[in-house]
Amino acid sequence: MSKKQSTSGEKPLSVSEYARRKGVSHTSVFRAIDAGRLVKGLVVLANGKKGIIESIADKEWVENTNTDHHFSRYSVQGGKNATDIDPEETKAQSQNRLQAAKRAKAIFDAKLAELDYKKKAGILVEKDKVYKKLYEFGQVLQSELLAIPDKVIDELLATDNRNEAVAKLYDEIAGVLERLTKYDNAEVV
Repeated sequence: MSKKQSTSGEKPLSVSEYARRKGVSHTSVFRAIDAGRLVKGLVVLANGKKGIIESIADKEWVENTNTDHHFSRYSVQGGKNATDIDPEETKAQSQNRLQAAKRAKAIFDAKLAELDYKKKAGILVEKDKVYKKLYEFGQVLQSELLAIPDKVIDELLATDNRNEAVAKLYDEIAGVLERLTKYDNAEVV
């Protein structure tokens, strides 16, 4: 950095004033200086602070700064600073990301449409309704099975041998199960 004014006699600007004229933050200008993107247009002012010769710095800014992308201070990539993003990313890469996002959305929409079709076709049912029907059936099964001893106790006591008692008990259980196969199994939708 030199302590002189430009050869054209142009008065150096403060970093803040140069940033204001460029429409960027003063931090962006300091980053460009630190990264070596602004060198020739940089001077040291009489007060020891950095100054910028606008005409020279503008040329360096255009040559050394990637203006293809405009990012806010915080990008969508996890809150990183915009300067953390790879400046070499091309428009083709951006297009590829856009196409991939459109493809993913189309796949998602297709899966939703498939689920909706299966539900309307009766292939797919709601889990809660199935559980409710199973619970109701379990209640009926329990009450039917628990009623068997009261129904057959007298007959079992009147039998002459064990085999006859087992046969009567078996017949009653089979009858209950047969009745339950005809249980109103209304459609679960």
